[in-house]
Amino acid sequence: MVLDAKKTGFAVGGTWGILYVICALAFTLAPGATLAFGSYIFHGLALNSKPLDAIGSVMGLVLSVIAGFAIGALYAKVHNYFDKG
Repeated sequence: MVLDAKKTGFAVGGTWGILYVICALAFTLAPGATLAFGSYIFHGLALNSKPLDAIGSVMGLVLSVIAGFAIGALYAKVHNYFDKG
């Protein structure tokens, strides 16, 4: 099955954006529990609490969506490359 790189990029970018918003809401409502959860997932990474401001949240969302799009598009290209055989 051939994947469309642009569609896959939008799907991954949109999904990553939704997850980012959920994470930001969780951090706003329960920062300690969210940091503890993140520490378990990203073992070895020391997470610390910083105030969550609107500009930082929007910038994080935009960067997350762009990174998700790039990862999704790259995934589709690599998938299609190996699917040819």
